[in-house]
Amino acid sequence: MRVLQSIGGAMTVPLGAQYAEKSIDRRHRYPHLTWPALVAPILRRPAGGGVITSYSSWRWIFFINIPLGIVAIIIAWLIIPNSRENHPQPFDKMGFVSIGLAMLCLVTALELCSQLPVIWWCPNSG
Repeated sequence: MRVLQSIGGAMTVPLGAQYAEKSIDRRHRYPHLTWPALVAPILRRPAGGGVITSYSSWRWIFFINIPLGIVAIIIAWLIIPNSRENHPQPFDKMGFVSIGLAMLCLVTALELCSQLPVIWWCPNSG
């Protein structure tokens, strides 16, 4: 379930930016993209999470996302215009493979750095 949650969360930023690019006027785009990203962590972590864990179980932190997600879907459905492109872009196979390889290299490098000892220089280089 955490993998599915991560996949869904990872898709929100590029999809939101894509919809904002198409539907929001360029002069007003920056505040629409920035303010939710700045305000959400402030409200969610200390205030929201603290209240929820103080008065109920920590598991409710995960359950609270369901009604918030439903509200967000309804608001997006009402605000975002339904526009379709006449000529959809083909799937970018090379970009897909490149991003996959880049993520594989990043995760491998981070995993290797987490193992001890980490040698940041070549000890035999004199």
